[in-house]
Amino acid sequence: PSALAVDPKTGRLFIASLKLGELVVLDDPAAGVREESFRDYAGGLFQDAYSLLHDGDALYVLHRRNLTRILDLNHDGQADRFERVAALPHRTGYSYDWAYGLVRDRAGRFVISFAPHADDRNLPGMGGILRWAPHENGAGFSEIGYGLRNAVGWAAGPNAEIFFSDNQGEWVAANKLCHVVEDRYYGYPNSARPETAKHPRGD
Repeated sequence: PSALAVDPKTGRLFIASLKLGELVVLDDPAAGVREESFRDYAGGLFQDAYSLLHDGDALYVLHRRNLTRILDLNHDGQADRFERVAALPHRTGYSYDWAYGLVRDRAGRFVISFAPHADDRNLPGMGGILRWAPHENGAGFSEIGYGLRNAVGWAAGPNAEIFFSDNQGEWVAANKLCHVVEDRYYGYPNSARPETAKHPRGD
């Protein structure tokens, strides 16, 4: 599994597979092992997904190229509508053009991150934190944080404060948990964007 999301209304658990783009659901996670099984919910996606979010009405999937909203309109337990919420500026064939995150802040805006190793060295926001408001006309993504390596773990905590975990690697000595504060730099020196290291350090 590469991503998990729980429907806050029903408790159903949604799971995305890493390589095949499959989306399955566990209808009753509290059931015993013998009584419950994984069920295909939405077939396959075009690309692998690293982030899922359910708001009680729809399942949001962050995958390469798209932020997608998936709905079950006839309430039969099977997805039947896929809506592109936002197009992402990623290439389709390069293995490091990943998007992570998919949490919402207290204003309902989506917060995501792009990996810093993108094939397109001019990809806006690569290695940064981006915010996007679905109801703001033409607003697009705005970059609110910098210096991330591969921040695959994201959560909204008390009062909708946002936290992420970044992965150990070059110049990131250990896996770490960080609190998102706007306009901060979180320690990964992206050689394609050296100017981002001039921002105040984040924790």
